[in-house]
Amino acid sequence: MSDDLRFLADQSLVQLKDLLGLLRSASSLVFNVHTLQQLFGGTEGSVVAEALKGLGAQGWTARQLAAAVDAVITNRELQNRFSNDLVLSGPEVPGIPTRSTHAVLHALISEAKSEVVLVGYVIHNATSLLLPLASKMQADPAFDVWCCLDIKRGKNDTSEGHSLVQRFKNEFENELWPWNPKPRVYYDPRSLADWGTTRSSLHAKCVIVDRKVAFVTSANFTDAAQHRNIEAGVLSRDPKLALKLHSYFDGLRNEGILQLLPR
Repeated sequence: MSDDLRFLADQSLVQLKDLLGLLRSASSLVFNVHTLQQLFGGTEGSVVAEALKGLGAQGWTARQLAAAVDAVITNRELQNRFSNDLVLSGPEVPGIPTRSTHAVLHALISEAKSEVVLVGYVIHNATSLLLPLASKMQADPAFDVWCCLDIKRGKNDTSEGHSLVQRFKNEFENELWPWNPKPRVYYDPRSLADWGTTRSSLHAKCVIVDRKVAFVTSANFTDAAQHRNIEAGVLSRDPKLALKLHSYFDGLRNEGILQLLPR
């Protein structure tokens, strides 16, 4: 096995799947370095670009390499049915690969077949993340998207709780998700309490895809968190873990702890 091929085979399972998607739609092994940096991180992406270029010089075609990467993925999955990957976003440290949180979320949304659950504390300027979900809902009426989001009471804001809910609803439907159909949105009414000692926040940040894949992260659904901040997360393809996380938020809404945003 050549050094370039061995280097690619040593990448994480999630990164290999991202690479496989690129190879299957490519006509050559020459890729935009920026695209690879989004998937593998800045320095790592540049090295991947050089490895692909080297394999191309050895006579490999995109189709042949796709078959080889697919075989590596299959073997890795047989060895370890459940994969967990760190998703570290921010400045690079030698020997520690970083990845774009935004790219990971886009890949997860792209692979979703039946359901996506978004749980977040802050959501702002998230059109590039939400539009692909809206497109899936428009293309397939059975595709389900539901969100658990925090509604905040600002400092010194004495508005009635129903006014805060209506304000959030208007912002979500007019600015964050202006498309139809709309997803169901749930919130924790305790976040609207007047007093700090009784008020709580829906502070979790995670994405659950098809009840099989879970991404738990420190990153909010904001441009800064997705592209610039130092964030840490874990991407798990353990279906038992994903189902347990899904069942928790599903249970919160079924018990009425999380309430549905008025239609």
